[in-house]
Amino acid sequence: MFYNVDLKKIQTNADCLVCPHFDKKKKKCNGVGRSCFEFDMKTRTIIDPITKLPIKVDIKK
Repeated sequence: MFYNVDLKKIQTNADCLVCPHFDKKKKKCNGVGRSCFEFDMKTRTIIDPITKLPIKVDIKK
């Protein structure tokens, strides 16, 4: 599960199609670590892919 920091919500498949980092020709996301981060539901944090440290975010319900 991914969290989009630009939209400030949990990423859905429809959000990927309008993302500026999505490569439409190759159908591949290039935004992981830029605008989308791995989301941990248990601790409600996002994980930075470089440092592997959690970052606390406010989640919209």
